Amino acid sequence: MIYGDILNTSNLFWYFMPFIVGWIMSEPEESKAEQKARIKKEKQERREARKKEEVTKKILARIEKEYTKIKPCFVISCKACGDNAVVVTFDITGRKITVSTLVNYTLKGNISAQNHAAKVSDMEFTEAFELAKSGEYKKLNYFSHGLTTYKDGFRIYLFEDGLKNFCKDCNAAYCHKHHNTYPVYEDDGWYDYTDWVCPKGHSHMIDD
Repeated sequence: MIYGDILNTSNLFWYFMPFIVGWIMSEPEESKAEQKARIKKEKQERREARKKEEVTKKILARIEKEYTKIKPCFVISCKACGDNAVVVTFDITGRKITVSTLVNYTLKGNISAQNHAAKVSDMEFTEAFELAKSGEYKKLNYFSHGLTTYKDGFRIYLFEDGLKNFCKDCNAAYCHKHHNTYPVYEDDGWYDYTDWVCPKGHSHMIDD
């Protein structure tokens, strides 16, 4: 009876299914050429990682030497009036970056002072510092927006809104007097995010 069941086409299919799936999912063996190429790539990646670490240490040493008594901060002026739009402060000893802004919540009629601070790695700290020092704020905005960490198994953004008052389309920042914000709600009435709008009409999402 068992022999007859096995010979049944349907039973044969399910009998061999685990072997078929295992064969499909198994990775093909590397050829010698592929193995050699992989090892070469891994060595190159390790060399590049060591080089980045050495560069980071040198930059940190220079920063610590130049700024021993104060926390260096970089001010991005408003393109429309010249007032402070964004202030980025670097805490060298704590490896902490703070982004300070005044956000105009138009419909609420209030100005909100916001300080977003986060501790970052040595490499992230030096890269952000060099971008700020060289005035490459568009790159700094993009870079800060991408900084993440993991908390309780979840990936979170350290600076979800980047430099917040910075318009990437204008490549400029605008103070609270020269931007507006408008909350956006879902169809069921729940708050979704806020649209930050520059004087030229460019908008980007904040407070998501």
